[in-house]
Amino acid sequence: MRTRLATAVGVLAGALLAGCASHSAYGPSSDARLDSAVKEGSNENSMKDVTVEQVSQKSCGDYRAKLTKAQNDEAAEVDRLGAFESLYKELKDKNDYLEQALASNPDLQFANDSQVPKIRDECRDALADVQKDYSDLVNEIADLLVVKDTHGNPTPRLDFKKFREAITVLNPDDRDALLARVDQAERKIKNASN
Repeated sequence: MRTRLATAVGVLAGALLAGCASHSAYGPSSDARLDSAVKEGSNENSMKDVTVEQVSQKSCGDYRAKLTKAQNDEAAEVDRLGAFESLYKELKDKNDYLEQALASNPDLQFANDSQVPKIRDECRDALADVQKDYSDLVNEIADLLVVKDTHGNPTPRLDFKKFREAITVLNPDDRDALLARVDQAERKIKNASN
């Protein structure tokens, strides 16, 4: 009788432990961790197989025309923010791809007549140019978020939702301060309307 009881207790304890181990509070299961490791390993391997031709397709030399469009003072500020945002994202993605490819396969930069170092430097410079101008526009707008309408009532200079998105995408060092200024401007407008 005692052996049956001990066996039953052992089976129940084992089932209880097995059930608890698969609970989400204990993190991913071993199968999920294995799948994740295999996927991560395959991403690294795919970056090791990147060729000079594939890297050459990530050139950033064509950004000047898009930057000029984003800098156009005649365009609405929301349109300018949108143009800067899309250009910034595009250049950041290209730059991240190049950095990942070179980190996974450093030999790319030493291949015969490799243009990879030139392309990498070109993308870094392009991203820095766009980031500076984008940041300047965001800071310029942040300096005066509330204007007065024709009746003298405070009104937003532009759509605050779009402006928050621009700040989030740019992710500057003073991001929290900029977002706090937007919140303060919204409160100012709300208080004036009450």
